[in-house]
Amino acid sequence: MRAVEIMTSKCSSGEAYPVDGSFVVILMLTAVASLLVAQQVDQQVREDARVIRDRIHPDDAARVSESVKRAAATMSRWRATYRVRLPRRGERVVLAQAMPERLEDGSIAFYGVVTDVTDEAREREQMETLRIERDTAARAAAAKAELMSRVSHELRTPLNAIIGFAEMLRLRFADSTVE
Repeated sequence: MRAVEIMTSKCSSGEAYPVDGSFVVILMLTAVASLLVAQQVDQQVREDARVIRDRIHPDDAARVSESVKRAAATMSRWRATYRVRLPRRGERVVLAQAMPERLEDGSIAFYGVVTDVTDEAREREQMETLRIERDTAARAAAAKAELMSRVSHELRTPLNAIIGFAEMLRLRFADSTVE
């Protein structure tokens, strides 16, 4: 069984390019595919469709590949967010969504879209960082309050005893001077 590694919008002008024995790339909209590859997309993909797969960040590649295989095996909707490394744009985060379709030759084509969600991913990351910092500050404030409470108690107890003895001595010496 062959699977598709690039998700593009379905249209009648699609062409299939073999990647290796288990993968096929269906390229239909150059504008969508250009998100994942450099200029001259069509020529590069015609020469070697692995150029698309190779853009996936190495830390995400196995997860993405497994999710595509799982979707192909179950013929269910595929959705993945992962990083890609682009020659001119650097590292970007993309959201890919696609539906599988079994083709006449038995291979599976995924039709869908790839969207650049880098800005949203960065915002989520910043929000998560702020949430962690807020939670850390709240824990620090609670620890400080607990420490102050304990220190206050530990100081107040002996000081109250000292004050009590001092008052007792003062009263005793005040009584002895009267006699």
